Amino acid sequence: MKNVNPILCKMMSLGIACLFIVGPGLTVIAAEYAPAASGFLARQSMGGDEEARQSVSLPRETEEQLITKHAKTVVDALAEKDFATVADYVHPKKGVRFSPYAYVKKAHRSFTPECVSKMMNDSTVYFWGTYDGSGHAIELTPAEYYERFLYQKDFARAEDIHFDQLTERGNTLHNADEVYPDAHFVEFHLPGSEELAGMDWASLIMAFEKWNGQWYLVGMIQDQWTI
Repeated sequence: MKNVNPILCKMMSLGIACLFIVGPGLTVIAAEYAPAASGFLARQSMGGDEEARQSVSLPRETEEQLITKHAKTVVDALAEKDFATVADYVHPKKGVRFSPYAYVKKAHRSFTPECVSKMMNDSTVYFWGTYDGSGHAIELTPAEYYERFLYQKDFARAEDIHFDQLTERGNTLHNADEVYPDAHFVEFHLPGSEELAGMDWASLIMAFEKWNGQWYLVGMIQDQWTI
């Protein structure tokens, strides 16, 4: 590099794009400076046979960002009744428990990933818990439960999305953090209307637990105003 024009060297030191040829092998050296977030990218080609790249790595997603992204994928799949996609996020060992109210009971119906993928085609009537107020058994097919408790409102359109904030808005106690002590929670909340004095609000809460380095869905909790 002794014969390189000092002006070109100065240009390279200032980050100005340079291109020059050295020696009989037609070795091309190029340098560019990109002021964007990717930072400095240096490329060197020796006779056209070898190329090395170096770039600034982007920060990894935080657990909150990753889990929230999973939850958004699940809620979008629920909106489309795409339970094959939902099943991809269900815990392989524990499955997912469906709770019709904010107070989670271990007796609430759970499904494996395989069963979740076929839920909308399952005509079996299951016991899901008891109705608030009357105490009568909730006996519904998965499709009926979907309409009545799981996706009775369009939660995919919710603007209020909360991470690890279990808010008691009605008169039902929250105990999800006790049932799922190792979980993180994502809530999709839809506020009520003025016509009904806000009493028609509803929330869908998802619980995710870590297993084998991945976050999986273990609980789907519906919360709404109860008597």
